[in-house]
Amino acid sequence: MLEKDNNLMNGKGEWDEADHPRDSDGKFTSKGGGQSTMSQVKTESQSTKKDAVKHLIETLKKIKNVKIKEIHSFIKSLNPIKLQIKDDEIIAEFDKFTADKNVFSIGNSDIEGYNYKLSNIEKLPSYIEGSKYKYSKAETGKSARQHKGVKEWHYFSKEVGDYNITVNVRDKGANKYIYEVSFKKKKTWSH
Repeated sequence: MLEKDNNLMNGKGEWDEADHPRDSDGKFTSKGGGQSTMSQVKTESQSTKKDAVKHLIETLKKIKNVKIKEIHSFIKSLNPIKLQIKDDEIIAEFDKFTADKNVFSIGNSDIEGYNYKLSNIEKLPSYIEGSKYKYSKAETGKSARQHKGVKEWHYFSKEVGDYNITVNVRDKGANKYIYEVSFKKKKTWSH
């Protein structure tokens, strides 16, 4: 017969033989008369834990997807930005592809920059406005989706806090400018 241990810190808890009777072979019998072995009880417990962990992981993924979808929706709603190319002012905006790329892809950002960008997505237009024009180059005819219909690429840069920002603007002609942005943490040198 098992002893009763009232100290729950010992991990045994209270044991009531009447709730967990054994048959002549030492197997536990349920109150309904069915038999189960210790290994079956352990397997059922492990299965329950696995199901609980699986459910938790699925819930966390759903929460993350909701947040990402909200960010994605928000980034598509951002106002266009004004940028200066020499003496000309252009208005650049996101399209569905660049909104997706800015949210779902690290792209040319480093991991710190990507996380910073997502955490401060509402400030993105103010971070980008006033970026300095660096250079332009003609489209080389690559077949990737982001190159389709592009006549020329324009590049801008700016420093914001601990980050270097690069803005790539796709010039699709007819005053249609689409941008994406990458953030990279500034390198610090120590002696």
